[in-house]
Amino acid sequence: MNSPLGFRLQHLTSTNEEPSSSECFTIRKHYIENGEERLAALNDQIAQAQAAVAQAQAIVDSLTKRAEEEEKVLNQYRCTLAPIRRVPCDILIEIFLFSRDWEHKEDKKNYPKGYGTAGPAPGWNPLLTTHICSARRRIAFSSPILWTTVRAECIFDEQCLGDFSIRIFQGTTDPRSLGRHWNGCVRTCIG
Repeated sequence: MNSPLGFRLQHLTSTNEEPSSSECFTIRKHYIENGEERLAALNDQIAQAQAAVAQAQAIVDSLTKRAEEEEKVLNQYRCTLAPIRRVPCDILIEIFLFSRDWEHKEDKKNYPKGYGTAGPAPGWNPLLTTHICSARRRIAFSSPILWTTVRAECIFDEQCLGDFSIRIFQGTTDPRSLGRHWNGCVRTCIG
């Protein structure tokens, strides 16, 4: 391109001048045909590189999937070593007892700012502790102390309340150990 012809051809690309027939032949022969060959070679290299990238991406995807599966298995084994799995039953029962709201406070949002409950909110319902896992459920159901208070919140008339109370006390082995709390209106309140 440093020859006078090279300068002239470069000048033609930057202006609207008409090239001569010899310049047209030179442009076709040396620049367009050679340029098309170079462009085809570059496109082939691009296609090969894209195929290599696709193959590398497939390998990366496969390795990522295997790593995720391995991490899942590893986490399962880590969970089996969690200290909570080795807590003795008597301590778990105490934890279950402390998780109950024995006073049945309606306002359960007296936590400091930024704090709250982990898991089910504390409440009078001892069944919440049975939703953790089957082992905790067995412990909770085998602990009579968790089931000594029955609280009913529904609409009863006095006769129905008495019948319900008799059925509850007949179903327990030691009626003296069973506390009762009835919240609700009798039928006369709504009738």
